[in-house]
Amino acid sequence: MAKIANRDAREYVQHKQEFEGSNLYGEILCSQGLPAIYVVYSYGTHFPIYIYEYLTESWYGNNDKRSRSTTKHQAQCLPTYDNDAITWLSTNDMKEVVFRRGITGIVRAPESDGRRYPYRRTA
Repeated sequence: MAKIANRDAREYVQHKQEFEGSNLYGEILCSQGLPAIYVVYSYGTHFPIYIYEYLTESWYGNNDKRSRSTTKHQAQCLPTYDNDAITWLSTNDMKEVVFRRGITGIVRAPESDGRRYPYRRTA
């Protein structure tokens, strides 16, 4: 795993490469021997800030705020400048995506009024 300065993290995140910065790191997690998700953590596994799911080719971002340093990590690692290309989730839902190695089992509520709704777990 490459040791890098946090200011260089965005390039690693955009290319979904593993890295280790200062209280910031990215790793690929596999399911059944295949890459399932790429996760970027701030200060450990309790706070995933970005997830890329290979199956759906989708980015997920943590919309919860923790501290100034974590907010800075989120800015340093922003995978795309297109905010609409990232689905924003709570910390708990992000942890669920990591646990399941993908978004399977978490369903989006209808968007008939055009607003974004949080994901919810299925029974």
